[in-house]
Amino acid sequence: MKHKILLLTGLFLTLNLFISAIKPQKNKTTMDKIVFTGIKTTWSGDDAWKEWDIKTNNGTGTLKTTWSNSKSEWDFSVNSISGSIKTVWSDSYADWHLWANGNTVEMKTKWSDDWHEWTISDASGSYTLKTVWSGDDAWKEWTFETNNGTMKIKTTWSGDNAWKEWNITDNMPSEKPELKMAAIFIAIFNGMP
Repeated sequence: MKHKILLLTGLFLTLNLFISAIKPQKNKTTMDKIVFTGIKTTWSGDDAWKEWDIKTNNGTGTLKTTWSNSKSEWDFSVNSISGSIKTVWSDSYADWHLWANGNTVEMKTKWSDDWHEWTISDASGSYTLKTVWSGDDAWKEWTFETNNGTMKIKTTWSGDNAWKEWNITDNMPSEKPELKMAAIFIAIFNGMP
């Protein structure tokens, strides 16, 4: 009887290991469940737009230009993932790509010569980032919406230097962080001098 119990226990454990080995695994990124809370420039003066501190629920990260005098290429690092952002055409800021964690995110203006609304897309679908207001204050508040919720990106104060610090209300904790990073980048980039 004791041998039968041991044999059945062994078979049960082997079967469980086999099932867990063939069971499809969710494709998780190392940035799953990151909630973005803010972003602000690291420096002041003429260099203010070149380097940013990104705040999340799990600490801080950075966003900075790859080349000191160019806004066309950027590198970022948030928690345990790094990526890059680059314009598709060097003379136009209407089309960008973000690469991180094996994923590519494309950011394009929805309409030619209109910077108020952007399409942000990856293999999972296309989503909209747009300004909340129109006119002179349009660049100071953005909303990004996907099937997993909404994120708001808003300057912390007004005036000529309002673009230097942003609060982020991230109500989409399960959304891919690469998509959220793309939206944050486009919002602050459009607010830069």
